[in-house]
Amino acid sequence: MAGAKEADSVLLPRAGTIVRWVGSLSTRLPMQNSTATAPHRSPAGFRADLAGLRGVAVLLVAIYHIWVGRVSGGVDVFLLMSAFFLTGGWVRATESGRPRGILSSWIKRLRGLLPAAALVIATILLLTLLILPGTRWPETLSQAWASLGYTQNVHLANVAVDYYNPDHSKSSPLQHFWSLSVQGQVFLLWPLLLAGAGLVARYTRRFGWGLRRVSLALFGAVFIASFAYSVVFTAQDQGRAYFSTPARLWEFALGSLLALVVDKIPTLPRWLARCIGWLGFAALISCGMVLQVEGQFPGYAALWPTLAAAAIVVAGSGSSGWNRADVSWWLSRRPAVWLGEISYPLYLWHWPLLVFGLFLWGSTALNLWQGAVVLVLAVLLAMATHRFVELPAARWAARPLRALEARVPAAPAAPKPVRGSRPRGWRRVARKARRGVERLPRRAVGGLDRHARALAIVALCFAVALPVALWQASLNQQAKSAATQSPQDNPGAATLEPGYSDEIASSAIALPLPADQKQDWATTGQACAGQWAIDSQVIESCHEGGDLGSKTTVLVVGDSHAQQWTPALDAAAQAQGWHWVALYRPGCRFGSTEEGSADPECAAYTQEAKDYVAGRTGAISAIVTVATKSVAAGEDGASAGESEVVVPGLVDAISPWLKEGLPVVGLRDTPRFSFDMADCAARLTTTEEQCSVPLAEQLAPLNPLLELTSGPARLKGLTAMDMSDVVCPDGTCVPAIGNVNVWIDDSHLTSRFALTTGEIFERRLLAALGWDARG
Repeated sequence: MAGAKEADSVLLPRAGTIVRWVGSLSTRLPMQNSTATAPHRSPAGFRADLAGLRGVAVLLVAIYHIWVGRVSGGVDVFLLMSAFFLTGGWVRATESGRPRGILSSWIKRLRGLLPAAALVIATILLLTLLILPGTRWPETLSQAWASLGYTQNVHLANVAVDYYNPDHSKSSPLQHFWSLSVQGQVFLLWPLLLAGAGLVARYTRRFGWGLRRVSLALFGAVFIASFAYSVVFTAQDQGRAYFSTPARLWEFALGSLLALVVDKIPTLPRWLARCIGWLGFAALISCGMVLQVEGQFPGYAALWPTLAAAAIVVAGSGSSGWNRADVSWWLSRRPAVWLGEISYPLYLWHWPLLVFGLFLWGSTALNLWQGAVVLVLAVLLAMATHRFVELPAARWAARPLRALEARVPAAPAAPKPVRGSRPRGWRRVARKARRGVERLPRRAVGGLDRHARALAIVALCFAVALPVALWQASLNQQAKSAATQSPQDNPGAATLEPGYSDEIASSAIALPLPADQKQDWATTGQACAGQWAIDSQVIESCHEGGDLGSKTTVLVVGDSHAQQWTPALDAAAQAQGWHWVALYRPGCRFGSTEEGSADPECAAYTQEAKDYVAGRTGAISAIVTVATKSVAAGEDGASAGESEVVVPGLVDAISPWLKEGLPVVGLRDTPRFSFDMADCAARLTTTEEQCSVPLAEQLAPLNPLLELTSGPARLKGLTAMDMSDVVCPDGTCVPAIGNVNVWIDDSHLTSRFALTTGEIFERRLLAALGWDARG
């Protein structure tokens, strides 16, 4: 996008087609009536309609991100246009006898990209520290490094980010730097290709193959190879292909091909040019609405927005003027050109404002007025960035130290020596040394002037890299300190035991650290083997642990809310000499028959779990499953607590086991909060009290499963087990217990905390099963 800021943005028009300059943001466009033709080219070849095209593209990107939650194709237009400007400027400079150097081209583009990018990255880091929870700091810092080094697209591909996820509230505020990283990588590659084409053209010019022809052949080959790769890679792994530079090179190559031929295309009839222009504009506007971008970009589907932009470019070329019947006339109006002027900073600002806005509003999507606030604020910040960062940087780049050099006084002229008075020996040497010292300031300024642009780029990178490095060093030091803590500093649920003696050091850090909290999932045990191995695509995982040779096997079956208790079960099994096996399918509660389930294979999972047990009935001693279902918020005016129910379909699912005489323990579900408990506690601006929730608001006063374990509806062999008073002691759900962070998110326990409940879990499970404790 910064490549679109070239002053020499298109190839020189043919002789006789140049008219007076339209002007940029600071130059007012002349008033014209509806029939007058609009001047659209400057003596330097500037086309105002292409600036307007950039403005429309960035506006589509912002609107689709903020309100629609889909991809518009506007970024693809930026990629194409950046190569169009770069190739056009390079070829024109070479043909006019002013060839560009590779290093100077790199510095020029970094100089255009970095000032605004450095400002936005630094601001995002500050807002992340103040607004976002510590659970999101490590990933933001990693992406800051990647954005600064123009490798953000590679980083996002490696961590498997879902760019099409409509919920941007959990996205990184730096995620949009992926496209800038792709551009930065191409800005390094393209001068090498153009310089190589120029070198080849020296030897092929005698055969009629000048720079243009050689470049056409080169970029044509790049287009064909990259497009074929993109189509295949997108079909195989669209998530990674979306961020892949090789899969995007064809879009840049198409822009270069367009730049090489646009001023050689014969002048089109006015009616045909108008049709092509309006068809291209209509295709560009409708791309995100009509085309299902998800799962298709950047393969052949990306031809839609790129060819639409190419049609607009072709339609506006080769004509001496436009009127209101031309799309280029409208794109050259002041509002569109103005948007084009601020397109780069507007792209930089709109995404982090969207992410921070969603987080502060606690929403997964913005309504009309919230989106308007984000867009207006993004435009204001883009205007300020353009006015106070980009324009001063561009003026300074002409000759960075001109003013400073003018202020350095010139060395005074030495008086002409009188004949016969010429100093000799050390006196003459001292005079020459003094004159040299007097010239040093001016020489130093001149040397700095030659290298100031490169030094400025280094300084900008350092200005952003230093706080990132210091912040990351602070987190690393915190992790080292936490690793040296004794077990007594993080007792967790052990503090709830009668007679507990507090031995927690005042300087001890709660574990797991916020940086690790989101990854502290229960992964206890090893993959099932032997008679316990699974042969199923529906049962996603099977783990076993404890005493693998024991004749007592406890089976856990369910979803992630059952999986979260396996560290506690493993501790109990180690103490009692049991063997345990756990079957999981995330998001699929065992036995559930609820309609509209997010997982259409839940029913199949329940059936295959029942078949798994049926084939091993004699080897299983007891079964544990989550028997109730909690909700974050009730429906039809009911509270979350009033909405807790026994899992629909549970009775039918466990009846065969009960008939076989297998004891079944029904675990009560953990509370589900309307917010992320871990994120709430990890923010600098919140306290533990602000993140605490009364248990009575989240779960029913009495365990709903008690209806099936006592009274007329009692099911023989089914018992209830309730750990809610452990995860929410004294009737309050808190972020941390015993200096251990309890929650991963809004409903799942950290593995560390679940492990600290081992002794309590063991006693209650023994009581529920009616088994005697070993020893």
